[in-house]
Amino acid sequence: MKIIVMRHGECEADVRKFCAGRADVPLTGLGHDQAEQAAQWIRKRYTLTKIYSSPLIRAWQTAQAVADAAVLPITELQDLLEFDNGLLKGVPISEVGHRFPVVPNLAAHEAVYEQETKLEFRLRAENVMSRVLHENQLNDEVLIITHGGMINQLFRAFMQLPVDYNVWITSGDTGIHEWVVLKEGRGITYLNSLEHLGFKHF
Repeated sequence: MKIIVMRHGECEADVRKFCAGRADVPLTGLGHDQAEQAAQWIRKRYTLTKIYSSPLIRAWQTAQAVADAAVLPITELQDLLEFDNGLLKGVPISEVGHRFPVVPNLAAHEAVYEQETKLEFRLRAENVMSRVLHENQLNDEVLIITHGGMINQLFRAFMQLPVDYNVWITSGDTGIHEWVVLKEGRGITYLNSLEHLGFKHF
């Protein structure tokens, strides 16, 4: 099974420099262009069998571009929502540090500022991976469209890493990752490809 994971395109929060999280902001004009370019790149390289998307509009608009190119419906998964950043939602990035200082040494089951916990975030990713692996076959090519934070949680779940393991991957606007599941195990083909936007090195 090929699991293609993609971040949404540029959104209004990126341009206006505020914390998105659960803020439901749309793609910019550039974001729509990025989604279209990603959709055509994917269409040429994959025969998608299923598309999953976060319901937040920036992900859904990105997914719609790919779905139109692939002539497939979109399956909405609430568990693909971005991290629930609580009181930080919509706050200018420049103000976060003094309004909501980092609280060190939080346990995985603890949260501040009305956010979800690390355990809750990871559990949603585990639910997504379990569903994807059990709803699809080894010869399927599945696309997941979501957000940068959730992509990191999906990566940790896919690689079966501990909840508190401090590792992350980068996902640019419409950055594409390919993960593979075989009878023998699972692996990473590539991470954060931006070739569809003209970047040859990523």
